[in-house]
Amino acid sequence: MKMHSSMTRELGRFVAFVVLLAGSAGLIPWPTEAKTLYVNGATGSDSVSYAANSESAPWRTIGRAVWGSTSYGAPNASQAAQPGDVVLVSQGIYWEGNGGDTTASGSRFRVILNPANSGTASQPITIRGVGTVEIRIINGVRGPMIGCANRNYVIWDHVVIDDTYGGSREDTGPVVFHVTTGCQLINSEVRGHNGSYHWGYPTYGGNYRLVSLEPAQSVLIRNNSIARAKMGAGPGGQNEACIMAYDANDNIIEHNDFADCGAAVFIKGQHPGQTLDRNVIRYNRITTCHHVGVRVLDGADNRVYQNVIYGCDTGGAIRIGWGQAVRTWVVNNTIVGNPNGVYLHGPDMVNTQVYNNIVVGPGPAIFGSSGATPGTQSFVANRNLYYNVSPFADYDGTSYTWSQWRSTFGKDPNGLHGVNPLFVNPSANNYRLQSGSQALTLGRAVGGIGGADGAVIPAGAYITGNEVIGRLSGNQNSQSTPSGDPTAPDPVQNLRVIP
Repeated sequence: MKMHSSMTRELGRFVAFVVLLAGSAGLIPWPTEAKTLYVNGATGSDSVSYAANSESAPWRTIGRAVWGSTSYGAPNASQAAQPGDVVLVSQGIYWEGNGGDTTASGSRFRVILNPANSGTASQPITIRGVGTVEIRIINGVRGPMIGCANRNYVIWDHVVIDDTYGGSREDTGPVVFHVTTGCQLINSEVRGHNGSYHWGYPTYGGNYRLVSLEPAQSVLIRNNSIARAKMGAGPGGQNEACIMAYDANDNIIEHNDFADCGAAVFIKGQHPGQTLDRNVIRYNRITTCHHVGVRVLDGADNRVYQNVIYGCDTGGAIRIGWGQAVRTWVVNNTIVGNPNGVYLHGPDMVNTQVYNNIVVGPGPAIFGSSGATPGTQSFVANRNLYYNVSPFADYDGTSYTWSQWRSTFGKDPNGLHGVNPLFVNPSANNYRLQSGSQALTLGRAVGGIGGADGAVIPAGAYITGNEVIGRLSGNQNSQSTPSGDPTAPDPVQNLRVIP
């Protein structure tokens, strides 16, 4: 049936009127234009409205920007940063809290500077430091300082967090991502307490983590310096971690510097009904860890590749298993000067893949425990290079030679043992390969790492030779949505240098 043109116009007017009415009633959200907001601790005023905020009329505190008020306990979402907004925080030390409100204290998942609003995948909320921005917490308020709790798509960019001036509760830390999707921590510095708290609070050991993912999905941890996870005043064990994850999936941890932690990254556990899958740990520089560099205890399809791990003092560089770790990939890592190289823990792992790594002693290249042997564990190892290791493998005090590793257990049929990898300058921790290194043609691409599967590539972390392992040289703008594809190319774009 044809509709008369006048009827079409009348119907259009009616629809427009209904949309206008619904929008005015708040039933349909109006499209909003993203805004640049400003915080300046020296010149700002928290009495400025959202609409009036500008570079010449900034807020005084970060809390005002994220809560929309001066109180954690009374947020005002309409006056807080909105999806797409960028909050530029001027250089300075910011003592944040909640105006005397104590509701932010005491919970390990209650983030003190938790935004009132979520962003979206295409319009995240960004809080960005301009210059050196140190965030501290006022006396009497304890708990995680920044992060996302029941909020999504929020980016914390270029801030300094020192938990000495915070006060983490038990089983948590200063940065927490909890029940969240798509949040980010980028270009920042996170340090644990220095053995005590500025406000005299007691310290906690056991699951003290500087960055917590529990539960968290598609979070990006990129281009940060994360260090000093202690057990009280002393070095931490595996449960004092730079990053610890429970019930966390599709997260990317890349281009970070880790130091002085019990564990740099601990992919730890999954509660009933939860998963701990497809997390990617890549392009990180890890040193002076007191128990382990990277540990994958549980979960499926987690990937650990192209990391450089050196100088850990009591444990191994990479540790897999003892939970139900399934299809863990340990590929193209460079492991130097640790008490042991790859620790394959217990008989419970399933189909672990160990390819194209360079392991340099003095300890054993492979370490096993808890009643397992190379013949009872489910793993494949090939095209790895081992140098200056003694013994070759140690399982519960039983030593295995390189010959036994290959002939008895069928491991590393194309591997190399006793061959110097010829690093460019190991005394300066430059673990790129010299032109004559046999490692340059030892590896084969697997899982898309380094090229099409089967392509000839080097062993070790430096596949092209030009990769940046650890922090990037400038302040790296974020991806709006981190890719869930663990083989996605490194997105270097819009680089800006922070003076």
